[in-house]
Amino acid sequence: INSASYSFDILLKDSDGKPLSENEYIINLKATDIYENQKILSFWIAVDVGAPVFTNITPNNGGYYSTIINLKGTITDGSGVVNLSQIGDGSSDLTKPSENIIGGAEFTDTINVPTATGSYSKIYTATDKYNQSTTYELKYNVDKDNPTLSVLTQPNNKYIQRENSIVFSGEANDLGSGLNGIFYIVNAQENEDPKTINNSWTQTSGTNVWNANIDLRTTAEGAYKVFFGAKDVAGNIYVTNSQEAKQLYVDASSPTVTIEAKASEEVG
Repeated sequence: INSASYSFDILLKDSDGKPLSENEYIINLKATDIYENQKILSFWIAVDVGAPVFTNITPNNGGYYSTIINLKGTITDGSGVVNLSQIGDGSSDLTKPSENIIGGAEFTDTINVPTATGSYSKIYTATDKYNQSTTYELKYNVDKDNPTLSVLTQPNNKYIQRENSIVFSGEANDLGSGLNGIFYIVNAQENEDPKTINNSWTQTSGTNVWNANIDLRTTAEGAYKVFFGAKDVAGNIYVTNSQEAKQLYVDASSPTVTIEAKASEEVG
């Protein structure tokens, strides 16, 4: 019985000489003796052109948040199948990509950030069907501290003619993520005090040093409170309470004077 050992290289190219695309292939080895007896040995190989790729991830690293991060991105891999996992700070509601991701598939995650101010991260690992892995690390900051605000100047007279405008000014500060804006709202006396800042508020000019020029020309006559609020980049807010709000009275018209002429009586 004659035996021999052989070694050889297999070029992973197609019939046109191009590299094989990512897929699974069968290799057939055939041995033939001098009597034309044959033996065929077959085995499978997988061609993996690379690990999964993360792209189009938002938000960017380094942002400031106070409650939730809505993350989304795309994973691409030639094998078409990826297992996505995550570890790190903050609870996660991860939506994994679909089965076939050769052309790219979206994934999302809703992260409830930790309760303490500080710097955190979350690491995502994508592993393809051939066990090649890629990681992406989201680094973020948590700011749980509200900004501060003070009103420094205001009208001397809280009774204001409707055709006039009034000016308030002050200062604000935020030691965490930084100020996003200063806002005000003119609220009727009988309305409930606002607890948050929404689209009904008007943004002032300036942030750390701010100025509010309030136009009252379309305001009905009556008693009002002016509330001020500050919002930081992370979404924390500060709103003046009812005692801190500035009270004013809008007068829609000037007083009138009526003169009546009375005939004099003759004394005879």
